[in-house]
Amino acid sequence: MVKISKRSKTEVNANGPAKPIGTELPIEWIVPENMQTQAVANMLIQADEHDVFLSFFDTVPPPVNSVQEIKELAASGKKIRAKCVARIAIARSRFPTFANAISKVGIELATPFQITGNPESAE
Repeated sequence: MVKISKRSKTEVNANGPAKPIGTELPIEWIVPENMQTQAVANMLIQADEHDVFLSFFDTVPPPVNSVQEIKELAASGKKIRAKCVARIAIARSRFPTFANAISKVGIELATPFQITGNPESAE
């Protein structure tokens, strides 16, 4: 639900300042059919005085065919490029709500899925 309200700073009645007039409207969540989903391996979180920025990165490790190639690659000092595929800005005041929701999902995903009872014998 999104709360829509209007408040006039100049409205005053016999009982004092006017109360804001508001209502809540439901949200219709729309995900376009052509919306791309991108796999990510890394995330960077940054904040400034107004927003929190979540940047999501995809990495493609170089092809290696042997343990020796892995050792050579590590010794070479080469870097693996991480390409930013999405960057989201969230108002700093709203970020704790987002973080809490993500944390709850993380806790649920860490809990093994179990079916309790026997659905065929339900009465």
